[in-house]
Amino acid sequence: MHANALFLLLSTAALQMADAKLVNQCTQRGMYAMTWDDGPAQYTPQLLDTLASKNVKVTFHITTKYLTDPNIQAMIQRISGAGHLIGLRTESDWNLFNMSDEQIRAGVARQANVLASFTGYVPKFVRLPYNGYDDRVLAAIESTGLIATTHNLETYDYNNDGERTRSAVKLALSLQGKGAGSFISVQHDGVQQSVGVAGQIIDQIKSSGYKLVKLDECLGLGDMSKNKEPLKGADDSIDLGPLSGGAVAVPGAAGAPADPNAGDAAVAGQGSSNSNGVNVYGPSAFAAMVAILMALGLQI
Repeated sequence: MHANALFLLLSTAALQMADAKLVNQCTQRGMYAMTWDDGPAQYTPQLLDTLASKNVKVTFHITTKYLTDPNIQAMIQRISGAGHLIGLRTESDWNLFNMSDEQIRAGVARQANVLASFTGYVPKFVRLPYNGYDDRVLAAIESTGLIATTHNLETYDYNNDGERTRSAVKLALSLQGKGAGSFISVQHDGVQQSVGVAGQIIDQIKSSGYKLVKLDECLGLGDMSKNKEPLKGADDSIDLGPLSGGAVAVPGAAGAPADPNAGDAAVAGQGSSNSNGVNVYGPSAFAAMVAILMALGLQI
């Protein structure tokens, strides 16, 4: 590739990650947290079967918008009953930029209360929309006690290409020594091709020397499936109004889960180190390298 084109790719990747301040990898090397966003969806049962057959526990970030549907309710209870961790996914029709701090806190707190009524615990983790937040929004969400995470391993599953998803994971793992990295990845259980290669990806992760963990273990926390601490800011008197762009929590009408292809598409980063020497925040040259190699069409 021409040097100028490569420079442009590098510069674009750096700009995409410049404001990445979310936790995006585990606190210890050798850990891999597989996360699934925007469900439950049509292919969630297939995914749960695969996870059970591989004896793997993961983290799901759930939208609460369709919880009036008994089928969705049953699926969330199945996810929780199987021992997977459940967190929040902010609703796709919220405009967080236009919501006040009070509205943001009230919105995620109501979401958390809805999920807790089905899981028996208060969710600790939240996944935000790509390019849908800024420092103010993040501060408002974290003030409730939620931990916002992103990913440092992009699976590209929004392209509906299972082989590309599998190759992206394999490439990222191959750029580190066996078990030498620390990863949080994101996939979508509404993408059939992504669910279809989940078993192969799990095998790749294990053979590369990684322990598959849920986000609570990934971040060195206790068992968050026992978390009973309510979120701060749960004020039902606050009107979310039209600024949110839509209803909050259970809007009263059942429907299909949100479009999985609208999920995060950014290359996440890593920066400041914790006591284990593992970076958990900020921009990452490694994540940029993976993105560039994938853009160049490199496959392993």
